Amino acid sequence: MKKKGLLHKGDKVLIALSGGADSVFLFRFLLELKGIYHLELGAAHLNHGLRGSDSDADEEFCRMLAVEYEVPFYCRKADVRDYASDFRLSEEEAGRKLRYQFFEELMEHDGYTKTATGHHQHDSAETVLFHLFRGSGLRGLSGIPPLRGSFIRPLLSLTPGEIREWLASEGYIWREDASNDSSEYARNVIRNEILPLVREKLHLSPEESLSRFAGYSSEINDFLDRMTAEAVLPRKEHAENETVYDAGVVRKLEPVLRKHALSRILTQTGTEPASSLVTDCDRLIESAETGVYQIGGGFSLFYSPKDVIIFRETENSEKEVRISPGESVIFAGKEISFERVKKEDTDFSGSPRTEFIESANEITMISVRHWHAGDRFQPLGMKGTVLVSDFLNSAGIPLYKKKQEAVIIAGGEIAAIAGRRLSEKFKVTGSENFYYRIQCHER
Repeated sequence: MKKKGLLHKGDKVLIALSGGADSVFLFRFLLELKGIYHLELGAAHLNHGLRGSDSDADEEFCRMLAVEYEVPFYCRKADVRDYASDFRLSEEEAGRKLRYQFFEELMEHDGYTKTATGHHQHDSAETVLFHLFRGSGLRGLSGIPPLRGSFIRPLLSLTPGEIREWLASEGYIWREDASNDSSEYARNVIRNEILPLVREKLHLSPEESLSRFAGYSSEINDFLDRMTAEAVLPRKEHAENETVYDAGVVRKLEPVLRKHALSRILTQTGTEPASSLVTDCDRLIESAETGVYQIGGGFSLFYSPKDVIIFRETENSEKEVRISPGESVIFAGKEISFERVKKEDTDFSGSPRTEFIESANEITMISVRHWHAGDRFQPLGMKGTVLVSDFLNSAGIPLYKKKQEAVIIAGGEIAAIAGRRLSEKFKVTGSENFYYRIQCHER
């Protein structure tokens, strides 16, 4: 504990409490250290809702344990199956992401300086094998670190047998999760089938060997981290849900360092990337071309000669909306307003985000929607029509942002690309007594 610097006097520590033996041991262990380190403790439980009444019983057990020792208790129910489906994840990975999101929110909102989890030696060994089988890099083969950011794992030197033996000797109870015996989850196959087979047939202690291997991998990984520090430093100017890196800095690295840097960049999606994914991304970035590559988990990678961008994919779930004069709507991150103005009251010197259109026929309503493949319009100042897609390309809109662009429809035709270009067919000629003002501002 002292050697790794996991705790400091006065820390406010959130305990990840599932109700299982490991988390109950952790809870009681930190209670023992509370006075020594002057700790302020809290306990957090995420009800995954995967085991029906058993999940609710786990929650109640954790609640009563926290109440007994006057430890603040936080609980949240999550629909892991829906989250897994929405982001194309396994239930195991979805549960992990939701737990850590919950813990991070509590730390930020309630001022906890650390979150302690009950991972033990065998968890780390299983993690090494799991990442080895799926082709992860050195980071994945380094096992579970005792300290990563604000998360601490004080029990990594203990085996599950040692943990249960101590709890039983003290007369403490815990909850058993029947799903741990199921081979439905990948880690359970490693824990219940592969590792016991190694012990039985090869007469080895795989957990100890894998723990030593993880330590060696971690040292190499730390060295490579230092060698690629500049390449994985994000640029400051980036929008929400995306992180931008300098493609030139990444590309100039030696191949082994470039792949390591890409592996680090890809981990921001919340999972350890497989080596096949890193190799694919390396090939694309080395080509210095431009494109988008889906990397899974709801994320994609945009690559160009200048930028490497990791962004969360968004669906165009917004349906077409209609606006009458005097109304405004929020659409695709833009506030769009529409009003009828008299010719003599028109001021053309306003914001470039303000467009005026004119029509021989009264416009009682406009529509706003996302552009569709095949949409065409006649940009102001041009003689012929162009595809909206081609116009957005020529305007320098990145591929990964194009699908969020909106068009404004009047009289069944595209009158404008919202906030970007008016249609020649709707330009102001001065022949009408009324114009229509469309304003488009980023939200």
